[in-house]
Amino acid sequence: MHLPMGRDRRNDMQDALRALGALLDARLAEDVRITEVADGLHVRAHLVANVADRIAGRWTSSERRFSRLDLRRLQADARRRRGQDHVTGRHERCLRMVGRAIDERGLHDVTLIQHPGGGWLVWHTDARSARFVLTFLAEDELIGNLHRIRHLPCTIVQGRYDVVCPPITADALARAWPEAEYIVVPDAGHSVREPGITRELVAAVRRLQARLGANAPAR
Repeated sequence: MHLPMGRDRRNDMQDALRALGALLDARLAEDVRITEVADGLHVRAHLVANVADRIAGRWTSSERRFSRLDLRRLQADARRRRGQDHVTGRHERCLRMVGRAIDERGLHDVTLIQHPGGGWLVWHTDARSARFVLTFLAEDELIGNLHRIRHLPCTIVQGRYDVVCPPITADALARAWPEAEYIVVPDAGHSVREPGITRELVAAVRRLQARLGANAPAR
């Protein structure tokens, strides 16, 4: 299947997926699967209405077909927003990167599967092959924009044996942000569910609460 305008523009898939990602961010979507079909894209995901429902585990399974006309509108919206200074959500940022990889390789008839550990699996139907696109941040994107958040209190928690986000990345961030508290958990990997990571994250939040409480104006 070829997307609207024959996928003859360099950013066709990137633009469509970026705008679609913004819609998914608005519904706090998880477990997303996007499949190219004959007349557009088929999207399946678990959605919630608000953060409270997400915490309570009240997910709703949803499916939607985006037609060629829908995709043209999504692409136009993404192109209008290009270059604007706004904070993008996780799906918008990640799917833009996946779309860029698809455009650069000229892939068609793909299925995109959100990986729970971060990133997306891109299944290329014609070639019967798959590739994994790691989609967190662009190269040096966080450090390059550090001036926008440097005034905020921060604790960096890094697992020593994390192979998804290796310690070298946290080391670079800590060097660029010396005001931040930097903690390496010696017996942990990547998952937030590992006891050492959970312990340090909870402790960091409690220190932040105490700090904010101490700085709060008296009533």
